[in-house]
Amino acid sequence: MDNPFVCDAGIAKPGIIGSRWWNRSLKESSVLSSRRSSMTGILVGLGLVAAAGVTVFAISRAASSDDPEEAREEMRKSLEMQRDYGWKFGAVSETVAFDALYTQKYAREALKTLEDDLAPGNVHNLYYVRTLFQSPEAVPRLTLPDGEQARVTPLAEALQPILTPGMTAAEKRGRALGALLAQATMPVVAVVDLPGEEAVAFAAGASSSLTPVFLFDNWPHPRGVVPSHRTLGAAVYYQPVFAKAKKERKPTAPPMYVLERARLATYTDSASQFDNRYVAKLPIAAAPSGTKVLYVVPTGTLCPSSMTSTGSSSSGSRPASRSARSRPTRSW
Repeated sequence: MDNPFVCDAGIAKPGIIGSRWWNRSLKESSVLSSRRSSMTGILVGLGLVAAAGVTVFAISRAASSDDPEEAREEMRKSLEMQRDYGWKFGAVSETVAFDALYTQKYAREALKTLEDDLAPGNVHNLYYVRTLFQSPEAVPRLTLPDGEQARVTPLAEALQPILTPGMTAAEKRGRALGALLAQATMPVVAVVDLPGEEAVAFAAGASSSLTPVFLFDNWPHPRGVVPSHRTLGAAVYYQPVFAKAKKERKPTAPPMYVLERARLATYTDSASQFDNRYVAKLPIAAAPSGTKVLYVVPTGTLCPSSMTSTGSSSSGSRPASRSARSRPTRSW
């Protein structure tokens, strides 16, 4: 069989063939796909699950300037690649898009406090995942030999706050649930598992009564499987709301764990997609014994098999609240 690889560039020092390799070889190399399938089979055969959020890339190394180029493939976490080589690694000339119909005014200078403004501000800081909120002003830590990092502008330059009708409705429902749980006579923990921007809006509505604990563990990407740029846009829009609620709510306010429902969206091994999926871990084991878990999902959505539904949902598009007994930390 003919070798499907061709020499793309000669490099006389260790380096990484970055976005050029990522875009080209994923399209053209059937060998790469078969190797990825084989790797997945090996992981499953060993009793492991192939992790979400993994990127395959090539490392080029030459012992001297006279030696032919050698390359090998490696698998690394997508987030790690983005932190090292820029948030749009592999798609430097592209960006994320927001629907202009729903974008709002933007005060970029407020981003420097985004991570802190959305932190729980109490004992629940231990479980706060701030990854998404660290992405707007992040710059590449390393440099590719082709110099493409020079063209990587911060995500903040493309970011837009958004407010959609779905977010407005979710905020109202969050406010209602927060007021209800504030009067609960037993310990209750809310788990909000809605589409990213609506999860943020729901949390904003409930933030005066409940302590939002965000579990968003990825970065946006122009070809991202998870549309986390929308989640981030919602967070920027509601930043003043979260900052105000953080100062005013009681330190003992019960936690509300906030998830991105698309965190494990369907992914195919394709150059048109970047795998920025992730697994969320719920610290339910930290809740006091006898705590009830209220699981908020879109209407018509089934609870995970690990949870027992004790209520029924209504018709329509509003979130459905399900309750379950407290269980140890789980990865969803």
